[in-house]
Amino acid sequence: MLALIAVTFANWRVSSVSSGKLFVTAEDVPKIDVALLLGTSPKVGNHPNLFYVERIKATTALWRLGKVRGILISGDNSKPNYNEPDHMKRDLVEAGVPVEFITCDYAGLRTLDSVIRASKIFGLKSVVIVSQEEHVERAIYLATDSNISAVGLVAADAPRWWQVRQQVRETLARVNAMIDLAVGRQPKHLGEPITVRLKSTQTL
Repeated sequence: MLALIAVTFANWRVSSVSSGKLFVTAEDVPKIDVALLLGTSPKVGNHPNLFYVERIKATTALWRLGKVRGILISGDNSKPNYNEPDHMKRDLVEAGVPVEFITCDYAGLRTLDSVIRASKIFGLKSVVIVSQEEHVERAIYLATDSNISAVGLVAADAPRWWQVRQQVRETLARVNAMIDLAVGRQPKHLGEPITVRLKSTQTL
């Protein structure tokens, strides 16, 4: 019973904080300097990861429409043969985003790490977060605690049969997010400040 109450409250709390801050099309997103693209694996087994594919499409749309001046990719690079930011960077460049306006955060081991590092390491005060809906909601919830003004662009979800495992994971992640904020948990890695490279406003 206590577990059910915790899950229900966490889901309500995260959704309520992010209410009114999500957009389903890039055209509707207000102009914000930086898109925070949350990392994920490009493949699931031997198949393309549909969540990954849609995040790349959504971020590319933001750039093409001039909604952002730079992109911060934050993901996991904790293993020698696993590098989410570099995979995403490569695919964004192939989609037409200039490489000089893409900045990678290789220490985004968790969503918490990505958001706090966006503030403490990259000095961001506002972002448009790109991921799937429930993940964006949780990231906005975390961003609010880090004094980041955040909205989200919702990348299309994978087919429902693909989502089951993700939905279970997200339910637990929302409870963990509340606990993380309650105990003041910090990213595994911090470090020296890094500047996100931005396109000049004169060329927009």
